Amino acid sequence: MGLTWAKASKILQMMPSGLEELHLCKNQIDGFGSPDENKVLPSNLKLLNLEVNKLSDWSEVLKLTYLVSLRNLILNENRLGTVFFPCNSDHTYFPVLESLSLRMNCIDSWSSVNAIATLLSLHELKFRNCPLVEDDPPLQVRQLIVARIGQLTSLNGSTVTKQERQIAEWYYLNRYLTDWVKSSESDCSQQQFATLHPRYAQLAKVSRPS
Repeated sequence: MGLTWAKASKILQMMPSGLEELHLCKNQIDGFGSPDENKVLPSNLKLLNLEVNKLSDWSEVLKLTYLVSLRNLILNENRLGTVFFPCNSDHTYFPVLESLSLRMNCIDSWSSVNAIATLLSLHELKFRNCPLVEDDPPLQVRQLIVARIGQLTSLNGSTVTKQERQIAEWYYLNRYLTDWVKSSESDCSQQQFATLHPRYAQLAKVSRPS
């Protein structure tokens, strides 16, 4: 049957305080409860594996942001439909997170990829087998992700080279060029485009790859 968070949190209270790596795979965890329940994880935890659980609400994942030393977060095979970080908060979310795994979730919007791009320490992403990446051929999806997340050096286990990044960013610029030009017709349209494509204005300065 697997553990719920209520049961898991009781066990975790007996774990060593210096624990740096924790695997809670194949359980029934769908959330992290009240503040008293969700802060039982060691604050110096560096790797947390929650693969194959029942998480469906990213708000529950945000309850883990007190883990300021977390470098690797594995959320494969859950039910997450979106990724977001409140923009009206001074809180820094997952400040040193370097690797995020989101394979086989229910994410269906590029806004989630834009949100992931705000994790400035993130260099490695595993993101496949979800509705969003089924909209285009695999190569084009990879290019769009690479272009939207400027700090990525590895995507789905494959290194992002400098040349690949240049080509991906040029493809992204060309694909949305017409929308960008149309957005200049009004301030409202410009704001909408900027929300959908936070990096576009910056990338518009990139020269066509040789």
